Amino acid sequence: MVTQSSREKKALKIPLFDWRVKNGKIYVGNEHRGYEILVYDLDGNLLRKIRKEYNSIKYPEEFKKSVDEMAKRRPDIYSLDYCPPFNSFFIDDDNRLYVMTYEQEENKEEYIYDIFNADGIFIARKSIGLTYVIGQALNRRRAQAKNNRYYRIRYKENGYPELIVYKMIWE
Repeated sequence: MVTQSSREKKALKIPLFDWRVKNGKIYVGNEHRGYEILVYDLDGNLLRKIRKEYNSIKYPEEFKKSVDEMAKRRPDIYSLDYCPPFNSFFIDDDNRLYVMTYEQEENKEEYIYDIFNADGIFIARKSIGLTYVIGQALNRRRAQAKNNRYYRIRYKENGYPELIVYKMIWE
């Protein structure tokens, strides 16, 4: 029998392990490596490591409150103060990597993305809309970029989804 004193307290958080296969490459991100995305070929050979310094972002108060409520019923869990290094990522047709951070614009519906070129060199930071938020990690509405268009789903006030398409112009 396991008693409360023999249980180890653990943080209740959204685990970050994200991966994509695109254009003959495998992209892997894991919070235990910090802000680092590993790029492999299909034979499993490491091609590059993409790293960046990042700003630590505190978990939103509403998320912390919900974890604290759960902790009243399950004293073996607790909330963390900071979000993982990044939220998610996707790759476009030209092998540009878009990394969604937890940093938000003034409009709380938009998150800032770090954008890297095909060689893994940081080229831009841009707010390109919401793809999914904390608490919806298992129900991801993933963004896509294809043919210099960015696609995402936005939910209207009435709850119905709407496809939003942006044309991307690179200078």
